[in-house]
Amino acid sequence: MLVSPRSEIAGGGVAVLALLGLTLRPALTSVGALLGRIQTATGLSPVLAAVVVATPLVCFAVGGWLAWVVRRRFGAVRAVTGALGVAAASLAYRVAGGPLVLWLGTVTVSLGIAVLATLLPAIVKSAPARRRRLTTAWTTALGAGSAAGALCTPPLAAATSWSVALAAWALPAGAALVAWLVAAPRPGDHTPVPRPAVPRLRPRLPAVALTVHFGLLSGASFTIMGWLSPILADRAGASSVDVAWMYGTSMTVGVLVAPFVPSWAARLPDQSAMVAAFAGWSLLGTAGLLVWPAAAPWLWSGLIGMGMPAVVLALTLISLRTTGPSAAAALSSVVNATGYGLACVVALAVGLLHAATGAWTSPLAALLVVLAGQAATGFVAGRPALVGEGGPA
Repeated sequence: MLVSPRSEIAGGGVAVLALLGLTLRPALTSVGALLGRIQTATGLSPVLAAVVVATPLVCFAVGGWLAWVVRRRFGAVRAVTGALGVAAASLAYRVAGGPLVLWLGTVTVSLGIAVLATLLPAIVKSAPARRRRLTTAWTTALGAGSAAGALCTPPLAAATSWSVALAAWALPAGAALVAWLVAAPRPGDHTPVPRPAVPRLRPRLPAVALTVHFGLLSGASFTIMGWLSPILADRAGASSVDVAWMYGTSMTVGVLVAPFVPSWAARLPDQSAMVAAFAGWSLLGTAGLLVWPAAAPWLWSGLIGMGMPAVVLALTLISLRTTGPSAAAALSSVVNATGYGLACVVALAVGLLHAATGAWTSPLAALLVVLAGQAATGFVAGRPALVGEGGPA
């Protein structure tokens, strides 16, 4: 078998990983920022809107397992290339037709993003000398992409249309694809591998805890990304302009902290306190929206945003808690697939609860329970342990 002429990402890897991370969230936060406008333009009912918000999570769950299969069949480099191509094309075509095309495009872009997000920890793990810098680059860019989608999409939609504003995010995805093709490790002649087997991850407790933790925090995060604007409008009585800025603020605040999370986590033998801190901010902000929404909606939005880097910490733990690239890819697949399945249940349940009650009191109370579970499972996942592959299931 030929040896790859370049086994690690090229010298500009930090910038390339940042571009890859930047593509992971604007496709989703851009929809959340314009959800009310999209409902008006397409006639989406509250039930259908709940389905739209939960759809990416279903795709992320499927994409987590798909990433494991395509990595074993084609290699991580080709899998990342294909995922980027699918994401860029989907962002462009999903606004070319009616609601069905929009939904189908959301499905395919979410699958591409899921495969990419699942494989990035393995790409990082294959460059141990630069692991911390590469992890910081792509996880920070993930938060920046969330903020950019939230802040830039509404004014662009006001100047053009909501469809143009959504399609514009195909441009950074295309730029990431070009940069990856230049800097990616050279896979050489690919030799087909046997049919992939799902590994047994050992020890089981930290793997299960991290999976459930990721599922609960993703469910809470995507619920906020999808519904925060309507919640602020209904509960706080904020104007559409204020809602847009509050939503953008919430998605942006965490970006100021996210760059430091991987290095902070790497310096600590136990990350349980960090998990509790991020969950605590989200609990305070959500409780404020539930109990005293009109008093300080800017504060509640900011507190929720301060809790958003919890996802950066969870993704960092995948690298910190594994024994090598293969174990990182396996754990990442399990965490993404199973975790996003749980997150889908959370997001869909909150949306349907709102559709059934016509109010946000019960959904916000349910979200507080989810955030408490996020804190509890994260406390276990943050304790020192290394997870490895113990053989096929």
